Amino acid sequence: MKEVWENIKGYHGYQASNLGRVKKGDCFIPKKNPNKQENLNYKTISLRNENGTKIKLLHRLVLETFIGDCPKGMVGCHNDGNPTNNSLDNLRWDTQKNNCFDRIKHGTLNYSFGSKNGKAKLIEKEVSEIKHRLSLGDNPKTIAKDYNVKVWAIRRIGNNITWKKVK
Repeated sequence: MKEVWENIKGYHGYQASNLGRVKKGDCFIPKKNPNKQENLNYKTISLRNENGTKIKLLHRLVLETFIGDCPKGMVGCHNDGNPTNNSLDNLRWDTQKNNCFDRIKHGTLNYSFGSKNGKAKLIEKEVSEIKHRLSLGDNPKTIAKDYNVKVWAIRRIGNNITWKKVK
């Protein structure tokens, strides 16, 4: 496929290609992966204009440049399920529901719950201890520090939003 370049709206001198690359003038902008700790591979690009620097998801930037702004209620989807393949022919605007169906089709939807979830930072025993400490009135900030998690994670456990099955 021949590489085609289009100007990026709102960012003078920046261009995106249909193959998922970005450049300013003759300099290619490196792709970054800020979500590596979450095991996600969505690439981002830093763009600068008179309003400052903005970090954009590369797949959304390619779609916005070649297709247009994201329609209300839609998200940027990768047709092959590979978040590093940001070629225009692999991208589309679609609903979150259809994006979830894609994740099932490509086997990238995580069905694991509790400590079996690869992203879990706690195990069931720890959650049980956290719930007990919260019931005794311990400070969520202290508990979060003790378990090396964010305070919001402790609050979600205490409000029974996450880890509902653990008593």
